[in-house]
Amino acid sequence: MLREEALTVLGLSKGHTEAQLRTAYKAACLAHHPDKHGGDKDAFLRVREAYTTLNNTPFTHEHEESLIKFFFVWIAWVLKTRQTISKNPCLEIDIDVTFQEVYNGCVKKIVYRRLKFDGNYYTETLYLELTNFRSTYVLPNKGDLDGDVKLRLCLQNDSDFRMDDLISPYDLYVTTKISVYEYYYGVCYSETVLPDGRRVSEGFVPCREGSVRVLPAHGLPYEADGVQTRGDLFVMYEVDMHRRTFGEDARTRLHALFHGSIESETNEEGDLPTESFLSP
Repeated sequence: MLREEALTVLGLSKGHTEAQLRTAYKAACLAHHPDKHGGDKDAFLRVREAYTTLNNTPFTHEHEESLIKFFFVWIAWVLKTRQTISKNPCLEIDIDVTFQEVYNGCVKKIVYRRLKFDGNYYTETLYLELTNFRSTYVLPNKGDLDGDVKLRLCLQNDSDFRMDDLISPYDLYVTTKISVYEYYYGVCYSETVLPDGRRVSEGFVPCREGSVRVLPAHGLPYEADGVQTRGDLFVMYEVDMHRRTFGEDARTRLHALFHGSIESETNEEGDLPTESFLSP
């Protein structure tokens, strides 16, 4: 049975509601029921068929009203969301990175959620190479509603190495404690442990001529003119007055350097050399 014929059988219009459909169906069943005096079996079956046809119609008037209401609510939500994002166009994400990851130039995997124009959130995956490290990255068209996303890298540094963006963002600085003897006569065979675990041995350093030693290409990785390279590492020597031990290696080195003889005499404390420490 067609929908127009079913509406005629039940005496309904196209804009009827579900409640009106049920009421008309019950009234028609009572009027044409075969058990009732004057009932009509064929008419009763047509009533049943008409109800089945109209009840299986996908969209009734109430459904249409609900759909229209949902549409306007969705439009209002999208406009409000776009207004909120227009005030803060960048999606900001904080990412924790370790100093070792930055020093090794690792690739950081970033997974986050972004809002699309259909009102749904989708998972986005980015791979950020920590070469040419900086504290903030802005990626266009990767944020909410195809806006920008700002990645703020929070550096977790538990080592003695530090950076200084004012001088060079890829140079590193570290302070090494030395004794007053090493400051006066020079540092003998110093060794620096890099953030990746490698050890760099340094020869004799005459601290009287300067308190900083530069180790080229031992800083942070970066790319210059398509070539991968590293910044420099500055080892700064700081005198620790509590360190007064004068090791045998240093004695031997000083003896060979000054061609003198090293006396074993000490003062009353047993750790400072006497005036006859070096013979002329």
